[in-house]
Amino acid sequence: ARLGNRFAQTSVSGGATGGTAFEHLFYNVSGQLTHRLSSASDLLDANSSVLSAAGVSGDSVRKLATLADREGIPVAPRSFASDAIANTGIFLGRFDLPKSLDDPGAKDIWSLLVYGKVSQYQSLGPGVTATPSLGSNANSAILMAQLVHSSYFGPHNTWLNELRSGFTSNANRTSPWTAAPGGQVLVGSTLPDNTGAVSSLTFGGAGTTGSHAHSWTWETTNTTQWYVHGRANTLKLYGNSRFDGYESRSPGANLGTFSYNSLAELAANSPASYTRTLAAPATSGGEWSGVLALGDFLRKSPTFELEGGLRVEGNHFLTTPALNPAVADAFGVRNDAVPNTLHLSPRLGFTWVLGHGQTMRNVGEYGNGTGMFYQGPYGVMRGGVGEWRSILAPSLLAGPGAATGLPGATQTLTCIGSATPAPDWAAYTSSPSAVPSQCAGGSSGVFRDAAPDVQLIDPSYTAGRSWRANLIWEARLPGFRYKLDGTYALNLDGAGIYDLNFVSNPRFVLANEGDRPVYVPASSIVPSTGSSSAVDARKSSSFGAVTDRVSDLRGDARQVTVYAIPNIPFQIGIVTLGY
Repeated sequence: ARLGNRFAQTSVSGGATGGTAFEHLFYNVSGQLTHRLSSASDLLDANSSVLSAAGVSGDSVRKLATLADREGIPVAPRSFASDAIANTGIFLGRFDLPKSLDDPGAKDIWSLLVYGKVSQYQSLGPGVTATPSLGSNANSAILMAQLVHSSYFGPHNTWLNELRSGFTSNANRTSPWTAAPGGQVLVGSTLPDNTGAVSSLTFGGAGTTGSHAHSWTWETTNTTQWYVHGRANTLKLYGNSRFDGYESRSPGANLGTFSYNSLAELAANSPASYTRTLAAPATSGGEWSGVLALGDFLRKSPTFELEGGLRVEGNHFLTTPALNPAVADAFGVRNDAVPNTLHLSPRLGFTWVLGHGQTMRNVGEYGNGTGMFYQGPYGVMRGGVGEWRSILAPSLLAGPGAATGLPGATQTLTCIGSATPAPDWAAYTSSPSAVPSQCAGGSSGVFRDAAPDVQLIDPSYTAGRSWRANLIWEARLPGFRYKLDGTYALNLDGAGIYDLNFVSNPRFVLANEGDRPVYVPASSIVPSTGSSSAVDARKSSSFGAVTDRVSDLRGDARQVTVYAIPNIPFQIGIVTLGY
């Protein structure tokens, strides 16, 4: 409430369940419509208490508004909703069709699951530290359909098979209210309680003309389990095949961001830096991933059970980044490597029930002339060890596919200090083509950086994995029960990055900061702001940052948890009324 986040919400929902005539088809469907109206607090209309909670004083906001009006900086669109509106529609349904129309209870059933969600957002995300000009509208849609087939088969119907195959589509579109460059300024404020705060306030446009993103997944799983020697030994075979695809694009131009270190810089219309993405190609790609696992549940005795298995996992990316020979020549690493992998993971666990005063065969129950009695176990020990492996995201190659360093690939312009162009906000609002595409004074100089960045996947890259082991002891003592839980995890192949274009030779050190090394010469640092250019710390001037994604990180974790739960007696009084 202190941030002004109050809302009113109305929801209408309904559902139906049942079967058709003669129960040939069973259905269960539901739907919901939701309308949410909330106060969209922004920098210009937030009250003093809301601003204080965000670390901003009203005086700073008034100064910003005055300077923005003078410079022609857009702070509010011509027409916009004063409230944030979110409309959502959801549908969920399941339809079951027995294979035998004469026997609705047949153990062979086809099912169809359908899910859909459509959302519309207006006045999305300006926040209390941003002007309403940064608001946007967004639309999203999720559609999913899954076919399920369940059946019993084999001798005496002791085999169970379940097949699932589903397709999911997810689309998102965002359109900003103001197509103009963005701005941000650091502001130091004295709050009503005499404490100080530093905040970053954003204004102007969103720096982009919008974005479209679409992803889809087709996944099929099959699980078969059967009893080998009765229920004491159960085998389970699991298979999974999954195709993922994605595409992302910005239909218009990226318009950049001007950054100011103070309101005084804004008053002088002298930003400290300017960044803009000059080229942002559309990205698309896909991946196949699959799993084949065999598990075995074995009950050795009424008090001891084993469960283990082997899991084979693999993946194959459907696209490859375009090769840039200049990258391989300069850094000795190709930029078109993709992590297509195949891996085997084992797992093993056990459960051991310890009886109190009984044999292993009859733990938990005994009999006499009166009847059979059950006695709880003295303690239970459970544990296991195995390897778990993370999945490689289908969008892992989105960055390397767009940032190849080739013509038409992703390219970013960075200007700092004297190379920062003086913005003409009024011209940008009327004509986005007037937005600068180069630094002040041309494209050369240490404070001007337009070298293309490169992203690549190291040939040794693989999915992160973790060896985990745990041991649990749970037992009872007079008056309470307790549990000891110990876990250890060894995490391997963690993701990390290196900049292959960074030269780690310090140019000088800062003696008053513990000899902190500085990797650029003093001539690459703007004296008035301390901003530094990385141009002189690069191995090759033809490229910007050359980010090599590796998987060489490792770590471990240990955890011991103790639970103690007392047995609290309850006295129940019974009152008998007589007449």
